[in-house]
This record gives sequence, structure tokens and C-alpha cells, in this order.
Amino acid sequence: ANLVGMFSFEIFQLFPEKTLFRKFSSNFQNFTIMSFFLASFGGAFLNFYYIIPMYDKVLHMVGCMVAVFMGYELVCAMQLRDKCTCSPKIAALTAVGIAFLFSTGWEIFEFVFDQWFGGDAQHWDLQKAIEEAGGMENVFMLIPLEPERLEARFAIMDTMADTILNAVGAVLMYIILKIHPYRHKGDNNI
Repeated sequence: ANLVGMFSFEIFQLFPEKTLFRKFSSNFQNFTIMSFFLASFGGAFLNFYYIIPMYDKVLHMVGCMVAVFMGYELVCAMQLRDKCTCSPKIAALTAVGIAFLFSTGWEIFEFVFDQWFGGDAQHWDLQKAIEEAGGMENVFMLIPLEPERLEARFAIMDTMADTILNAVGAVLMYIILKIHPYRHKGDNNI
């Protein structure tokens, strides 16, 4: 799935010319490759989630910024395909909604993976998280907890920190797109 995601732009080029997927800009490819590489290869395979302090948290914020960008590209591709446009503000706001669907979907995936497939994406098993991290000092907590409450609340703290940082990233990219709606001005105006 990661390999397919990294090369989705090239795969989209196999679709007929009139399809939505062929309307994505080449920037879409750069951001999807970067996202999959940082999350899957860097985070999971190289264990950056635990080796680099706050890697997961920064990746959630930046990842949601990329999700807004991808949502904006999707809205613009739909406008090109359908030969009708909407204002850049509506496109940017729609992109934020798409990003929230992506980020909420990811948190649902973590829950389902943990609940029904024996995973530990939300760190319900604090000891396992500490072992994977190589010690408690490498486990990042956005809001410090008293040691006696740590085990009971660590999973919800992880999920809520991810959700808060997803929202921060989405709002930041929304502001950037409001200031510079690059697909709605200049040579790239759809």
C-alpha cells in the first residue's frame, strides 16, 4: 500500500485522460511521496517515531497540512474535470474538511487495529510503548500526567494530542491557501 501511495501520481497516468485522477498537478506527486516516505519508511521502518523526539506529533501536524494541500488539489482537479470553478475560499475550506476526514479516518484505523487486530497504535499497552521507545524518556506526552494516572490515560492522551495537532496543521495550511491560492491565480489559474 505504501509503494502504491508513493507512486500514485504515475499510476493515475494510466487512467483515461478525462478522469479526475489525471487532473492532479505534479505537485501532488511530490507531497504524496514525501508523506508516505516520512510516515511509513521513516516512522515505522526506521523507528523514527521513537528515535526522534516528537516525530509522531510533528508528522501529525505536517501530515494534516499535506492533507489540506491534497484536498485542495482534489477540489481543483474536480473543477478542471467538470469545467466549472468555485471561489478559492470555498476550495480551501473544502480542503480542510477533506483533511479532517483523512485525519479522523486515521485515528479510527488506529482504534480498529488495536481493538480487533491486537495492535498497539494508540499505546494501550504503556509498557510495550516504553519498550519500543527504548525508555520512558523517549515517549512523548503532550500533557504531563501523574505517574499513577499515566497508564490509564496514556492512550487517550496520544489520540487527543494527534487530533489537536491535526487541527493545528489544517488551520495553518488553510491560512496559507487563503493568502496564496496558487491554483486560482497567475499561470496556474484553473
